[in-house]
Amino acid sequence: MAKIIDVANHPSMDRTACVIGCLRKLQRRKLSGIIDEYRLYAGPKAQPLGEQFIAAYEPGIITESANEVKVVDWGC
Repeated sequence: MAKIIDVANHPSMDRTACVIGCLRKLQRRKLSGIIDEYRLYAGPKAQPLGEQFIAAYEPGIITESANEVKVVDWGC
């Protein structure tokens, strides 16, 4: 637990926003909205490379598992 609560181990906001951006692609959301959300949460740490990563991300094999748990409906 000490490792988890140590802020030195926390990822930066742009990395967290990238992960969420990939989740949004899995939820079949529009890329423009995903990028807007990435920029909002990454704030001044938003990077063009992060946006490119999200745009290039393809869920692939995880899609079947995501459909089983109805990930598309999460957060709606």
